Amino acid sequence: MSFNKEKNLIVYFSRAGENYSGGKTVELAIGNTQLAAEILVQQTGCEAVKLETVNPYPDSYQEMSAIAQKEQRNGSRPRLAVYPPSLAEYEGIFLGYPIWWGTLPMAVLTFLEKFDFHNKTIYPFCTHEGSGLGRSMKDIALVCPGAELKEGLAVRGSDAASGQTAIVNWLDKVLR
Repeated sequence: MSFNKEKNLIVYFSRAGENYSGGKTVELAIGNTQLAAEILVQQTGCEAVKLETVNPYPDSYQEMSAIAQKEQRNGSRPRLAVYPPSLAEYEGIFLGYPIWWGTLPMAVLTFLEKFDFHNKTIYPFCTHEGSGLGRSMKDIALVCPGAELKEGLAVRGSDAASGQTAIVNWLDKVLR
């Protein structure tokens, strides 16, 4: 299979501010998932779209975490400020997100439920601080029937800035 950057898109959700890393909170100018997405852009040459909610999450990790847990319990779908205009021209979507409470943020589900992913390939990648992919692969499969779901990549958030080797190895594996 030959890779065509025009037929693939990177879509990711990331949050700056206080993040949990190595057992403590740290302040980030950009989120860990954005760091990983930027490495993907460098490696693939694909265009990237950052998902942002209409109502931004607070900078405080504790406050954000409480909201994320409540959204998950309630099955909320936070409104997004921007969507890609269409996914029709793309064959593959690199989908990036942090793991919040064992899965992807509800805002990412808002995005996934807006589009038809039949006959598309989804390449999930996430950042986490110990839970790996959590149950995100299962959750993506539930809302994207008809999509081919490739093996996901879980990058520890505290390693995201230096995750190039892991990302390159994953790309070699999933793009074969």
